Amino acid sequence: MGCGLLHHSVSMKVVVFNQTSSPTQDTVQAQLDERTDSCSEPPHLPHAVIINQTHQEVFAADSEVMYQCEDGYTTEQGESRKSVTCISGNWTEGPTCKQSDTAPAIRPVKPDSSPMMIPVSNCGNLPHIPHSAVLPGRITLTYSCAGNYKLFGPKTVVCYNDGTWSETPTCEAEGHCVLDPAQYPKGTFNRDYQAQNVPEGETRYLHCFRDSHVRGVRCSNGILTVARYCCLSQDRDNENCW
Repeated sequence: MGCGLLHHSVSMKVVVFNQTSSPTQDTVQAQLDERTDSCSEPPHLPHAVIINQTHQEVFAADSEVMYQCEDGYTTEQGESRKSVTCISGNWTEGPTCKQSDTAPAIRPVKPDSSPMMIPVSNCGNLPHIPHSAVLPGRITLTYSCAGNYKLFGPKTVVCYNDGTWSETPTCEAEGHCVLDPAQYPKGTFNRDYQAQNVPEGETRYLHCFRDSHVRGVRCSNGILTVARYCCLSQDRDNENCW
C-alpha cells in the first residue's frame, strides 16, 4: 500500500508540471504570430493610387486597402476601383489598370479623393515649363513666368505617391514683345528709335545704318526675332534677310 501511494503522488506531480506554462513564453509567441500575420506597405501599381488611406508601414491582418485607377484607366473587369486584403502576411492580388478604349486622349487627372503627396524628390526630373522659373521645396514646386509671359494653371505642383506629378501650368505670351534698339550693337537699328512694343504675330521693319536699308523684327509667342541682315527696303521680305 505504501508503495502505491508514493507512485500515485509522483504521477500527480508530473501531470501538474506539464500543464504549467510560462506567461513570458505565451507573450513572445503571440507577438511572433502577430508579426507573421501583418503586412508591409501595399505595392505601388501602374496607373493606380491608394485612396482614403494615411501613411503607415505595417498593416494588421485582415486590413483592407482600396486602389483607384487613374482617369482613363479601368481594371480588367471594367471597374475603377479594387480593394486588397492583408492575409497571412501577404496582400491579395491588386488591380491591373489598363487604358480604356473609350477614354479621351488627355493628360490623366488625379481622382477626387486625392492620393497622398510625397517629397518631390520621389518623382524624378522636375516638369519643364517653357519660359518659366521654378522654386523647389520639399513637398511643392512653385512656378513663375518670365517678363512678357502670363501663368495659366496651378502655380504649385506636387508629387503623388504613385510617382506622377499633379497638373502643371503653362507660360503664355501676354500679347506683345518689347524691342529696345539701345540693347543691340551699333548699326543694328537707327539710334533715333526708342523702345517700343511689337504686337504678337506682327512683323515690323526698322531703318538700319542707312535710310534705304531696313531690318525686320517679328514677335511670335512672346519671343522677339531680329533679322540677321539689313537689306534694301524692296528686299525686306526676302528670307535671305532673316
